[in-house]
Amino acid sequence: LLDWGQGLGFHYIVFDFVEGKTLDEVEEPSVKDVCAWSLEVVSALNYAHKKKVVHRDIKPANILLTAEGRAKILDFGIAATLDSDEHNSAGTAGYMAPEQLKGEVSPACDFYSLGVTVYRLLAGRVPFDGAGFFQIMAAQTRQDYQPLQKVRSDVPSGLSELVDALLRAEPQERLKDPNEIERRLTQFSE
Repeated sequence: LLDWGQGLGFHYIVFDFVEGKTLDEVEEPSVKDVCAWSLEVVSALNYAHKKKVVHRDIKPANILLTAEGRAKILDFGIAATLDSDEHNSAGTAGYMAPEQLKGEVSPACDFYSLGVTVYRLLAGRVPFDGAGFFQIMAAQTRQDYQPLQKVRSDVPSGLSELVDALLRAEPQERLKDPNEIERRLTQFSE
């Protein structure tokens, strides 16, 4: 966000124009590329979280890959502030953390969605699937999914374990330390 205001009776918002394509348009990305993009997303989320903002809708369609190959988070339209008591169950089925259904908001929600995003980019599908919203949420709660390493053979065990740690159903059990996530991703992005 570069600027906002009101002029000529209209409210306006000014964003940076960035050319590129969203990650859901990238076909069969390498493990190295997904980890490099994820590092940039973690850095951006860490910045937002320090400003007390939780995105709540991290997914490949909301991450733009620039012409230079950098990942940028898009669409803070349903973002929530940590200071607010007025939260609702916003997010995208299959990507939103289970606690978001209850209106809970924390940085752990975004890191859960990052785990789903990494899984989706490398496996070609989301880890938790179902015929509808409630079936997806039930699969998340039961942790009913195949580990990433079993879905794609070139995924290192350490990366599969990182995704498992991000996908924990209970936020208190989930990996949510951005420094630790970055440390672990770095070894697979070089």
